[in-house]
Amino acid sequence: MEQLEYFFDRKSKKIPFTQRKKVVPTNKHTLINGIKFSGKTFLIKDYLYQQSDKKSLYLDLDDTRIEIESIKKNLQLFIEEKDIEIVAIDNFKKDFPIPKAKQIILAASEPIELDGFENIKLYPLDFEEYIAFDKSTDIKVIFNNFLKNGTFPEISQLPDFKKDERFFEMLRLFFKDEIELQCFKEISIMQGHKSSPYHIFTKIKPKIKISKDRFYTFYETLKEKDIIFTLEKYSFPKASKKIYLCDFVLKSYLSFSKEFPKIFENMVFLEMIKRDYEIFYYDLIDFYIPKSQEVIFCIPFGSEVTIQRKIDSAYKYIKELKVDKITVLSVANSFKFYENDIPVTVLPFYEWAISELD
Repeated sequence: MEQLEYFFDRKSKKIPFTQRKKVVPTNKHTLINGIKFSGKTFLIKDYLYQQSDKKSLYLDLDDTRIEIESIKKNLQLFIEEKDIEIVAIDNFKKDFPIPKAKQIILAASEPIELDGFENIKLYPLDFEEYIAFDKSTDIKVIFNNFLKNGTFPEISQLPDFKKDERFFEMLRLFFKDEIELQCFKEISIMQGHKSSPYHIFTKIKPKIKISKDRFYTFYETLKEKDIIFTLEKYSFPKASKKIYLCDFVLKSYLSFSKEFPKIFENMVFLEMIKRDYEIFYYDLIDFYIPKSQEVIFCIPFGSEVTIQRKIDSAYKYIKELKVDKITVLSVANSFKFYENDIPVTVLPFYEWAISELD
């Protein structure tokens, strides 16, 4: 009980919180799923502060001071004795018994589904959210900062001289050991490229001492936790899948090899999945959205001639998909034209991210 008393006595305080698109609903059991550092803790603590008229208890199961078995044994009795209305459990694990209270809020980095809980999927920042975090007023400056800082909320708030050090710390906290980190480094090299677990394993086998079974399990865990994403080819689910990272800047912290077009493509991909778009890739086409019959090309730099040539080379496949609309995303270009009878819109990423996806 002494440990629970300690946490109960720590009343919720106002924190430096920037509003996110996702919020904890009032008076509903809530499960927040999201990768580490996506902002789950800040979401919970801001909510508890807003509900400060109610008795609440916040527990972080990753707090090294906690004796888990003691907490499991005494938590329900403590809730009843103190008449606690809101119980928030951060870094919740599947084997931890869920207590009873008027409102339970759970936050987990591992994929969990629970009956009776409203599920909130929290990703790191999309571009529209990042605008609120950035101190600049010029949208082009904000976009350049976004390219540099990536999507983790914490990084955007740090002074520049601390960002690299903190990013390296965060990377290590994602993984159990050096082997997993090195495996992820090899996976990150495939950012925006088509690959498979088998192909990656054959590449890392001479470098890293890891069994095939462990690597495959690790790869699937990365997918389950949304640390990596794989994108199917439309109508060909068994074809090699494209690999994207949870933050488009991650590869820059794991390798000196930088492919800006692939970083840019990863950035576009993340904007779409954070809005629950169903997307695929196709031959010579970066993204296909069946619902809107739209294809998207990611061409960060290029003249009108370059853009026209790329679309021309893919036109056979565009016709196969019976596309109604072509969008080309760039860093700065903005113009329109027709590819035969199909309208083509070329625009900067930052314009698309705050308008086209609303």
